[in-house]
Amino acid sequence: MKSKIFSSLILVGLFVFPFVGSAQLTDDASEEIRNALIVKISELLEIVKDLQAQLVLIQSRQNTETSFTKDLFAGTTDGEVLLLQRLLNKEGFIVSDTGPGSLGNETDYFGAKTQRAVRALQDKYALQILVPQGLVSGNGMVEEKTRVVLNSLLNGESVTSDSSVASLGAPVINSISPLSGKNGSTVTILGSNFDKDSNKVQTSFGVFDVPSADGKSLEFVLYSELFAEINISDEDLEDEFGGDDSTADLVAPETVESDIVPQAFPVPLTISNNSGISQTVLFYVEPNE
Repeated sequence: MKSKIFSSLILVGLFVFPFVGSAQLTDDASEEIRNALIVKISELLEIVKDLQAQLVLIQSRQNTETSFTKDLFAGTTDGEVLLLQRLLNKEGFIVSDTGPGSLGNETDYFGAKTQRAVRALQDKYALQILVPQGLVSGNGMVEEKTRVVLNSLLNGESVTSDSSVASLGAPVINSISPLSGKNGSTVTILGSNFDKDSNKVQTSFGVFDVPSADGKSLEFVLYSELFAEINISDEDLEDEFGGDDSTADLVAPETVESDIVPQAFPVPLTISNNSGISQTVLFYVEPNE
């Protein structure tokens, strides 16, 4: 690109200066020649200007980053964001179909579209990213666990996705008992594909590591220090855990409405192990007296 610009400048010099000299030495040069000269100079200068603009664009897209080392989130402007968008598009987590962020038009700005693409990646690699953090779905931020997966993909390493482990038999929840209870309740979950040594029961207020002797049942004490230290009311629970309609479409297996204490707060619950993640069910936390 630089050589093109240099060549164009030489072309301008070779074409323009002889005429300029002639115009200065020949007083009777016709108006037609001078006008043609001015037009040609303008055309050549526009070519140079266009080539310079292309060079600036190419330089702006150049990226010296070779790995992910920083926390990245919406609003960030950084060279690693450019690397991130390129990797996301390459791996099929399309940032944008057209314009900024699309394939070949990646930028260094972390916007809403980048955030959505990161969420999709986090959900696909939930075992590596979400499960260790006790998360049920992606948050769209590039932090430690997400960086590990991104760097592995960047280096061409194989990363196991949830879809690929599903064939091995992800945990399945058939029933939960009781359906509701106070802090410290003993909960029994029946189902299949539970790991003998380690199953992570994820809730919105903690992760419990529970073994399963028969692979079909789990029993654990659902306890949170938060509930123990504070006398939490119904309103407090909704404020703390964001009570809204987002769990309206989730139901516990074999739920009988009459079994649920009125105004008990629904808490999403999933089970994950090396074979995958179960469906989400609900346990209802009863407010303290």
